[in-house]
Amino acid sequence: MSGTPNTVPARVELLRARAVLLVAVLVLVAAGAAAIVTSRPPAPAAADVPPSAFSSARATGTVAALADRPRPIGSAASDRARDGLAVRLRAMGLQTSTTPSVGTFAGDGVQSVGVVDNVVATRRGSAPTGAVVLMAHYDSVPAGPGAADDASGVAAILETVRALSTGPALRNDLVVLLTDGEESGLLGARAFTRADPLRGRPAVVLNWEARGSGGPALLFQTSPGNARLIDAYRAVQHPAGHSALAAAYALLPNDTDLSPFLAAGRPGLNSAFVERASRYHTPGDTPANLDPASAQQQGTSMLALTQVLGAADLAPFDPAVSGAPPSGDVTYAAVFGHLWVYPDGYVLPLAALAALAVVGAGVATLRRRLVTPGRCAGALASWPVVVGVAALLGEGAWRVLAWSRSGYANSAGVVHRPELTQVGVLLLGLLALLLWGVLLRRRLGAAAMGLAATAWLAVLGIVTAVLVPGASFLFALPALGAALGIGVAVFVPPLWRPLPVAVGGLATAVLLVPFSVALFDAAGLAGSALPALCVVLALAPLAALVAGRRLPTRVPVAVLVAAVGLGALGVLVDRPDAAHPDRADLAYLHDTDSGTARWVSRDPVPAPWTARYVTGEPTAPGRDLPWPADTPIRTGPAPVVGLPAPAAVARRLPGGAVELRVGSRRGADVLGVRADTGGVTSVEVTYVGRRPVVLPVQGRLNLRLFAVPRGGARIVLRTDSPAPQRLVVRDQTTGLSGISGWTPRPPELERSPTRDGDTVVITRSVTG
Repeated sequence: MSGTPNTVPARVELLRARAVLLVAVLVLVAAGAAAIVTSRPPAPAAADVPPSAFSSARATGTVAALADRPRPIGSAASDRARDGLAVRLRAMGLQTSTTPSVGTFAGDGVQSVGVVDNVVATRRGSAPTGAVVLMAHYDSVPAGPGAADDASGVAAILETVRALSTGPALRNDLVVLLTDGEESGLLGARAFTRADPLRGRPAVVLNWEARGSGGPALLFQTSPGNARLIDAYRAVQHPAGHSALAAAYALLPNDTDLSPFLAAGRPGLNSAFVERASRYHTPGDTPANLDPASAQQQGTSMLALTQVLGAADLAPFDPAVSGAPPSGDVTYAAVFGHLWVYPDGYVLPLAALAALAVVGAGVATLRRRLVTPGRCAGALASWPVVVGVAALLGEGAWRVLAWSRSGYANSAGVVHRPELTQVGVLLLGLLALLLWGVLLRRRLGAAAMGLAATAWLAVLGIVTAVLVPGASFLFALPALGAALGIGVAVFVPPLWRPLPVAVGGLATAVLLVPFSVALFDAAGLAGSALPALCVVLALAPLAALVAGRRLPTRVPVAVLVAAVGLGALGVLVDRPDAAHPDRADLAYLHDTDSGTARWVSRDPVPAPWTARYVTGEPTAPGRDLPWPADTPIRTGPAPVVGLPAPAAVARRLPGGAVELRVGSRRGADVLGVRADTGGVTSVEVTYVGRRPVVLPVQGRLNLRLFAVPRGGARIVLRTDSPAPQRLVVRDQTTGLSGISGWTPRPPELERSPTRDGDTVVITRSVTG
C-alpha cells in the first residue's frame, strides 16, 4: 500500500507524455497529408462553362476523336490526325501549314531518320514582340492510342486557342506546333528547330506532355535563366511541381520535344502529369483512362500562361535573340496551392544558415548537458547506416515483389494499383528509423540522435546547393526548421519538448514526405530503395521525438508486420484482369541469311503465355541473332513464313565510302541497318524526293528509318577503315496476327510498350 501514492502520479505523467508525443506526431502527419491533398488537380470543368474558360469536357471530346487508335509516324492514322488537326486550326482562323520535312536524331547508340509532317499554325498578334509557341505531339507509339501521351496536350492546345479567340487578340504572335515523330526520336521538333522559322525573333516555347494517365500537371523543367518564366508561371491558378523535379527528370531515360529547343538556346517550360504510369505507352492509354481533372489542370495552366506571355514583352525572355540581359535562376516549389520562389543567389547562404542553425542547436544541447561530444559523434556515424538499411529494405521489398509475380518484373514495378504496396515500402523506411531508436536510444540519447539526423540533412542541403541548386531547398529548409525546433526544445520542460520539435519539422513533412511518395511515380516499385531512403530523411524530426521515449520492441515488430501485410495485400489487390492487364512482350524474327525464324521476348520473367514461345536464358543479340535492340532477349523456334527479305544493294564508292540502297518488298515503312563492327563515322540518308541528311555515328551503326517511302532510301556510310563492312538490313511491321502459331493474348495480358514489341522483323545481310 505504501507505493500507491507514487504510482498514480507516475501513470498520469506517462499518459501526459504519450499524449504530447501523439499530438506532435499527428501535427507532422497532418502537415504531410495536407501537402499531398492540396497538390491534387482541380475538379474538371463541364462543357457549359463560359466560352472564355478552359473546359476539360470539351478538350476530352477532342481526345476521344484523336485517340481512337495508335498513330505512329508514317501511318494512315497519323495522316488522318494531321489532316483533321489542320482543318480545325484553319477553321479557327489560324494560318496553317503541314509541309513535310526530314527529322533526324543521333545519340545513345541509335541514329534515327524519318519524314515528319508537323502541323504549324499561327495567329498574328496586335503588336508582336515575339511568339508564344504551344507545342505537343500528335503521334503515338505503335502499342497504344496515346490518349494522355499526347492527345491530351494536343486537345488542350485546341481548347486554349478556342478560348483565346473569344477575347481580344494577344499582343504577341501565337504559334501552334503539333509535332510528328516525337516517339521516334523527337524527329518533328528537331526538324522544326533545324529549319528555325522563328529565326531572329524572340519566342517562348511551352511544351505539354504526359508520362501517365493522371495526377497533377507538374512543371518539371525550365530553360536556364528561368526567373522571368517562373514569374509568368505565377499566373497559374493551380501551380504544381518544383525545381527539384528537373534533377530527378535528368536521371530518367526520357526526353521531350522541348529538348531540341533548349539545345538551340530557346527559353521554355515543360509540363506533364505522371501518375498512373502503368498506362504509359500501352494499349491502356485510352480516352476512358485519362483523368479529366489532370486535363483540366493542364489546360487552365496553358491558358493562363499563354495570356500572360501573350501580353508581355518577350525580348527579355529570349536574350540569345534579343540581346537583352539574361535573367537569373530561381528555386520554386508549389506547396499548399501557392508558388513559393526565391533567387538561386539565396540557395548557398540558406544552406549555410541551416548548417549554422544545426551547430547552434548542438551548442545549446551541449550547454544544457543533454548530449556529449561522444554521443553526437556516435549518432552522426550511425545515421548513414540507418539510411542505408532503409534503402536495402526497399530494394529487398522490390526483389520479393519481382519474384512473386512476372508482371511486376516485366513492368519494372509500374503497376496499376500500387498504393498499398507503396505504403508498405514507406513503412520499411520507418522501420529502419525505429530500429535505430530501439538499438541505440540508451547509448546515444534523444538530443544526439535528433541532431545527427538534422545535421545530415544540412550536409545534403550544402552538397545540392553546389551541385544541383534547384533541389537544395528539399534538404536545407527541413534542416533549418528541425534545427530551430531542437534549439527551442532544449529550453522547455522535457514533457513539452516534442511540440517545438514537431513545429520545426513541418518543413520536412511538407516537402520531403510528398517527394518520397512522388518518387514512386518516377521509378516505379523497382526503385523502392529511393522512397524508402527518402522517407527516413523526411522523418528525421521523428528521430528526436521517439528516441527520447522508451520504445518497446513490439513497435518496430508491428511496423514490420504492417509493411509485409500491406505488401502482400497490395499484390493480391493488384491481380491482373482484363481492365488491369500485365504486360507480355513478344516479337517475330526471320533471319533470311540462315533461313531460320525465332520468337523473341525481352521479358525478364515470361508469363505462361509468353513461355509457350520462348525458352532458355536471356541472350545478347549478335551476329547469329540479328535483333535490332541491344538488350538481352529470350528466344524460341518459330515457323518460317513466306515474307520477302528487304531489298538491299551495297557497293564501294571512290574514296572508300559505302553506298547502300534499301527498301521493303512487303511495304514496311520502318527499316533499319546495323553494322557488325565499328568504323562507320557518319551516315548520309536520302529518301526519294527529299534532300539528304547527315548524322554522326558514335560506336556502331544502328540506323532506324521511319516513314520510308515506297522508293526506299539511299544510304552512304563514311568509314575510317578500308575493311569490308557487313551490314544487317531489316524491315519491320507491327502486328503478329499473320504468323502461324501465334494466338492472341489472354485478357489479363497486353502487349508490351517496347518499341519492337509485337513486330515482325525480317533481316538479311550485305557486304560493302
